[in-house]
Amino acid sequence: MPAIRLVAPSSDAVSRIRRLGLTEADVEYVGLAMLEGAAAAHPLGVKAEAGSRRWFAGVAALGDRKVPEGWSREGDLEGITNPDRSLAIVVTQGDSGVGLLTQDVRARRRRGTITVARVQSNGAQLGFDGFELPAQCERPPVLWMLLHFTGQGILRLELSLPRSIGDNGRVIDWAERIPLGSFGYGDSEDTLSFLNGVTPPLGLAPIRLVPKA
Repeated sequence: MPAIRLVAPSSDAVSRIRRLGLTEADVEYVGLAMLEGAAAAHPLGVKAEAGSRRWFAGVAALGDRKVPEGWSREGDLEGITNPDRSLAIVVTQGDSGVGLLTQDVRARRRRGTITVARVQSNGAQLGFDGFELPAQCERPPVLWMLLHFTGQGILRLELSLPRSIGDNGRVIDWAERIPLGSFGYGDSEDTLSFLNGVTPPLGLAPIRLVPKA
């Protein structure tokens, strides 16, 4: 396991995601598309239908926004890669810690072999011990995860950079987490609360996670 991590505030979420090539409108579009996707699930269908539709819609919406700007589909991972191939983003379901700076966060499910290799590559490129890229290996784009979680009438999002993955295929450490706010749905009285100049209760400041010296 990585050393105990120190959590320190970074610059605000808006400027951080813009430096990564995303905008507030991108995240709003993806979040609302995910809510609409889940809402299309049949009320008598299987329990997993809403979650699957939410993910399908998130992947498609991210492509809708970014491919016209020169991003490309990252086919093996069902994500997108920026024009200079320096970073890729995949949509992934997270646990209840998504968007909450006071809690750890985990991806909900075991990652496949391709994702495991890409997170290991992240660790090598970010200087995390335990994995090294072969000398002649072309470095793949750094992989970010757009994590989502729904519960109690709220969809929460965060964009996070995994740097270590356990033998069980689950991400166990992050280099950076950028909470992106929340979206209300269903009977919730909460409305869209995102990067619109009003800080939502969950907070928006991204955090960087660094090993304790």
